[in-house]
Amino acid sequence: MRTIFVSSTFKDMQAERDAIRDIVAPGINEKAYQHGDRIDFCDLRWGVNTQEMDSDSSAKRVLDVCFHEIDRSSPPMIIFLGDRYGWIPDSAIVSETEVYQELQLEALEKSVTALEIEYGTILRKRKAFVYMRRIIGDNIPSIYLVESDRNRARLDALKARIKELPNCVVTFYDLHINVGVIDKEDIVSLSDKIIRDLESACSSYWAEYDNLSPFDREISHQWLKIQVMLKMQR
Repeated sequence: MRTIFVSSTFKDMQAERDAIRDIVAPGINEKAYQHGDRIDFCDLRWGVNTQEMDSDSSAKRVLDVCFHEIDRSSPPMIIFLGDRYGWIPDSAIVSETEVYQELQLEALEKSVTALEIEYGTILRKRKAFVYMRRIIGDNIPSIYLVESDRNRARLDALKARIKELPNCVVTFYDLHINVGVIDKEDIVSLSDKIIRDLESACSSYWAEYDNLSPFDREISHQWLKIQVMLKMQR
């Protein structure tokens, strides 16, 4: 049983994050169950109250939880990047986080998404599947567009850095938008790709289970059921 951390900007990645929950999770777990495994996904934005982002204490807590959950999760990370750089917390807040001194990544004036990515892929050297989105269509809603020229430069630098990392597998995908409506087939195709990537990443773990004796596989399977039950009771 493993938990995979999902990193993305917030408002512009609703469709992708919903796909993780509604398509990828059931799809990969149908396969994982056959190998005595279960995969959960940690996307902290599902539980973050963005109305509190102006509160320094809330913002610091969000950052600390992000880093903690990355450490607690299993590789690989899943990263979505579009044309937005995301929310940039005040530099004083970043410098007060528990891992700031450890980061050594020029962490000030970076978005939470950038900090998550750099912490996980550079500092912790986690393998990551990075899905970079290309929006196609006319009259694209502003929610999908870059916030400013300065943020465009920041985002371009982040993407360039990711492409150079040997532990990051980058995939480009197209997302068609017509009159503000996302093409669902694009989301389904992306979800299928993520499931295939996760299957490949988990194959070595699953092979270990498949090579167990029937008795040991049953013990492992029962232990998995107990873990799932305990997690549901939390």
